[in-house]
Amino acid sequence: MRKLFLFCTLFFMNIQSFVLSTEIKGLLIPNITTLLTFIALAISAPKRFSSITVKLVLTFFLFFIWQSIAVVSQNIFTNHYSTLIRFLSDDSTFGIRNSVITQSAYLFTCIIFFLVLYHELKSNIEVDNVKKITKIGLLFYIAFGFYEFFYFIIFKNFGDFISNRITGDDFTYGLLQLYTISGQTLFRVKSLSGEPSMLAYTISPFMVYYFVLKEKTWIPCFILLMLSNSSTAIFGIAVLLFIIAKRSIYYVATSLTIASIAYIIFKNEANYIIESFLYKISGHGVSGTDRLNFFVAHFSSWLDSNFIEIFFGHGFGTVRSTDYLSTSLFNTGIFGFLTVTFLMLFPCNRLLRSGEEDKIAVSIALITSYIILMVSVPELFYFHIWYFSAFAWHYYYETKYAPIKFT
Repeated sequence: MRKLFLFCTLFFMNIQSFVLSTEIKGLLIPNITTLLTFIALAISAPKRFSSITVKLVLTFFLFFIWQSIAVVSQNIFTNHYSTLIRFLSDDSTFGIRNSVITQSAYLFTCIIFFLVLYHELKSNIEVDNVKKITKIGLLFYIAFGFYEFFYFIIFKNFGDFISNRITGDDFTYGLLQLYTISGQTLFRVKSLSGEPSMLAYTISPFMVYYFVLKEKTWIPCFILLMLSNSSTAIFGIAVLLFIIAKRSIYYVATSLTIASIAYIIFKNEANYIIESFLYKISGHGVSGTDRLNFFVAHFSSWLDSNFIEIFFGHGFGTVRSTDYLSTSLFNTGIFGFLTVTFLMLFPCNRLLRSGEEDKIAVSIALITSYIILMVSVPELFYFHIWYFSAFAWHYYYETKYAPIKFT
């Protein structure tokens, strides 16, 4: 039964806009199936459950101490925040912001998923089946994105039939955005994410992962990224181009040839994409300007904090900027920032030098996720981060005592 729940989590993990209850934003299918997997593990594999529980309790204990320091600091010292600071909630319970409690609950759901998947991989679960279910779930996610795009082209209307998207107080969980190329109004694809940038955040690591493995799944991922028309997609595409350039002159020549032919055939569309890319990367767009202003506001407020808050933050889940770097420093301080960086990047050095394609692919996917997370989105709760992290740490310990191949 636990494998069924785990496979359900893997299939639905990229779906971040379909909620089981419109009253609770975080009541997502992968969150529920993760908890069911954890419960099933207690029944079917008590020893493994005990091992995971010990790690979870230790993590919770350290997290509680860390949060307590942040909360006590806030009640002792007076802070003057910029008007651009984006607090998740002003309501509090026993002196703790409600958002701190809810965001912490979402975080621990992801930690449970990470620990369960890591231990299942360690216990020789069918790794190929894990990857296969994940790919099927990703292809379903991609297919829905293409459906959205072509439905709008044909019927000039939004084809989103999912009603359980309305969450929170603003009733705008799924953003509907349009853009125009050569007089043709197009839909910015978001698939089953809340907005186009989150689609790019989700798809980019899988695109580079499958490209490194030479699997054709990277192609629909790339096309969907382009259809999202999101500045976040730039970082995923940049990593892809870097990989192509590093592989061989053949890949570079082939890519340039294909790009040249595409430019000749779709000249107007290509010019729009190039101009849009340059406009966004220069930071002149509304989105780019806002991102910069929010980053400066949150980063400056963190620097102006007292020494305790600089190291431990103001409390996990207190604010939400447009990037995780300033969000993390403000909420969790240097300690929290380094913890996430260690979790995501520490295994990558060994995996990159392993000489094995799958391990290299996982590490590059994780590095891509880290870059996008720090620069463009503030969400630590997307399951693909924890999916690749579980694989990275599993591979890290698998190769720890193996000879390292330098390539």
